[in-house]
Amino acid sequence: MAAPVFLFAHGWAGSPSIWSGLVVVLAGRGVDPADCYFWDQGYFGPATLPALPVGRPVIGIGHSLGVPLLWPRGDLAALVAINGFTRFTATADCPTGTPPRLLAQMRRRFAVTPAAVLADFTTRAGLPLPDGPIQADRLAAGLEMLDGVDVRAYPAPPVLLTLAGQEDAIVPPAHGVACFGPALRLVPGGHALPVTAPDLCADLVLEAASSC
Repeated sequence: MAAPVFLFAHGWAGSPSIWSGLVVVLAGRGVDPADCYFWDQGYFGPATLPALPVGRPVIGIGHSLGVPLLWPRGDLAALVAINGFTRFTATADCPTGTPPRLLAQMRRRFAVTPAAVLADFTTRAGLPLPDGPIQADRLAAGLEMLDGVDVRAYPAPPVLLTLAGQEDAIVPPAHGVACFGPALRLVPGGHALPVTAPDLCADLVLEAASSC
């Protein structure tokens, strides 16, 4: 079988730069960086969804909102979900999610002071604030997506590996377990595992690749 390619999808307020450390670790373990592709939501620059080579297995690696973005794709051989979820906001059948009123407050604040909301969020998440001009319209659309995204009705990817931080302030462990079940792997850390624990993330990526 052909060697896999890797499609990375970042979360809200992120950019492909969140994957830099992980790609370095993967390169040190034999992954060709040329086989790594990055889906950019365009929050700080142009939005891009790369065309992937035909005939090679695709390993999706998603962080936070990147997980439900990747989940419905029909071309994934495996999905690595890092700090992810299948639904973000709480409903009657998903009580562990973020209360919708909190996200509504965030959206109202963002419409007035986007830079301040971004700074607050990235501080809570432990994430670096990407370089580049703020694309407020795309970021606002991302917040709207968080309010309603729900991929629970979609079939799960053929291989699903999940990793979450025990101190995640954005997607608490209880919500991660509600989304992914007891197979969720909890490790020390918060919502920035691709940045703070690239070796652990690389372990899952390579495990997913070995399943192809």
